[in-house]
Amino acid sequence: NITKITPDDIYIRPDTAYYMNTDWDGVPNTNYWSNVDEETPNEDTDYNRTNSGTKHPAKSKFTGSFEKKLWYIKSVKVYNRGKKEENYSGHKFKPYIIVVTTTKFPPYIIIVESAPADYTELTLDYQTISYEWTQNPYNNSDWGWDAIDNLKFGSYYYNEYTNVCNIRETQCYCVITGKPDYYYEYTISNDDLYTFEFYHNEASSLSN
Repeated sequence: NITKITPDDIYIRPDTAYYMNTDWDGVPNTNYWSNVDEETPNEDTDYNRTNSGTKHPAKSKFTGSFEKKLWYIKSVKVYNRGKKEENYSGHKFKPYIIVVTTTKFPPYIIIVESAPADYTELTLDYQTISYEWTQNPYNNSDWGWDAIDNLKFGSYYYNEYTNVCNIRETQCYCVITGKPDYYYEYTISNDDLYTFEFYHNEASSLSN
């Protein structure tokens, strides 16, 4: 008998914001992260606002606490929820992550910033977008927990044209998804009953 065990996702909600005081106003909280950390979006109750996307992409940037697990990581996915305040075209956003890696020999700190190629057009109503990374962009290999320890996440907000309007972000979070485990049990009956248990992490051709 083969049983598939899928681990529960880890949700990382912001508890720290970085370098947002130049491009952003926090409404009503000036620490920024507490305006976007809710599990259920509360829209205009609290949010962060920017109109700086005409100069350069305004970036929200957060980290959050989480509990490490023993399973292997399948993917990292970032969700952002935002809108524009006026009906001008060219106002866009997309998720991104920052992976910080420290090499041992020699001891360099390497910072890799990764985002999808395409932006999503903002609308007058809030919309949620997401992007999933199935590999660590630092080395294009499977994710490890050390990379998650130093992970930052957020969104780029960009204005393609000269019409300036405020953009709001009301929710941002990161989801860590684990690879499924497969459990098999064989029972051998003789004079006594013995049970042997085996574990296999990735299932290639196995099925329930």
